Amino acid sequence: MAVKYVRDDGHEHGIVSAPGGMLRRIGRAGPKRRLIIIYMGVAGFAVLLILTQVGSNQTPLRGSPIETGEGIILSKSVEDGAYTLSIQVLLDDGERPEGIAVTDEETWNRLAVGDRIGLRFQRNRSGSRVRIHQTGVVALNR
Repeated sequence: MAVKYVRDDGHEHGIVSAPGGMLRRIGRAGPKRRLIIIYMGVAGFAVLLILTQVGSNQTPLRGSPIETGEGIILSKSVEDGAYTLSIQVLLDDGERPEGIAVTDEETWNRLAVGDRIGLRFQRNRSGSRVRIHQTGVVALNR
């Protein structure tokens, strides 16, 4: 195909040729160096993606309504004087996310693994994470 014209600034039929800087240096680099540059770019993108995910997961519950529901106690433990319950929240959509609740010793002693209890909780938009705010003091069913 014939070239109609060539301008001095590198334009040829509206196509801009690569600037003489970094792209030329990459083109002249060996295959090993090019792979390293590509891997560094992919790694940088992955780090950026991970940081945005971590940042968005720090406050996923802010603004979410506090809901009332029930859950099943999966386990009980005492850690550094705090009485904790691991609870599986029973959601209407069939999801079963788990959360941790800290309670007083009397309530902790009264409840057993497998008990169903009333809860007040918040969940993120997808329903995969919950924060338990309050647990019932008695089991709903045994």
